[in-house]
Amino acid sequence: MLILLLVASYIILVFILPYWLGRKVLGKLEKVSAPRDGSGRRVEPTATAKFMNGGDVNVLANYGTAKPARETLGSRVMRPTLFAKLGTVIVALLGVAVAFLTDFDMPDMMIWLRPLMAGLAIFAVSHILSYEVRYDREVMIAESVLMPRRERNWRDLTEIKDEGQGVYRMRFRTGGKLRMQKYLVGMRDFLTLAHQHIDANIARG
Repeated sequence: MLILLLVASYIILVFILPYWLGRKVLGKLEKVSAPRDGSGRRVEPTATAKFMNGGDVNVLANYGTAKPARETLGSRVMRPTLFAKLGTVIVALLGVAVAFLTDFDMPDMMIWLRPLMAGLAIFAVSHILSYEVRYDREVMIAESVLMPRRERNWRDLTEIKDEGQGVYRMRFRTGGKLRMQKYLVGMRDFLTLAHQHIDANIARG
């Protein structure tokens, strides 16, 4: 009986307690780093993101989301924050450096792995540097060099959720979805408008 108690105590102290504390800390950090609308309301996470405590903690990338988006021709244009861009570029460069500068002693695998890593890095950097969401009183449009233009009407918006990994997912009456980057300059004003439209659309039925 004593041995079982000691084993159980060891499992709790070494595995369960650190895991539980880690989830609590990550959950708190995610709440701090998540963008909010003008009233302080944050986007609710999906069930999967809740299980993963929000799925992403990026305090630096969140810096700039409260700033106003650039306005042009009656529309507001949101682009990734400075640290969101830097983070993507740094991770991409590190991945390429590891693939090309590390000797894995697997020449057959590296023949295709190195070009693959380089291609993924180019894709990620090109996407983040060209990504933008523009919106006016009627529609929102998300696009990048590597992503086709996606346009949705505000009047059809019924839900916005945080999927984690820096992505928001929106649902519309038409049955369509739109996923957009989370850490964009001007996100506070966008979320304020999004929540207003969702509340009004739900009330209208």
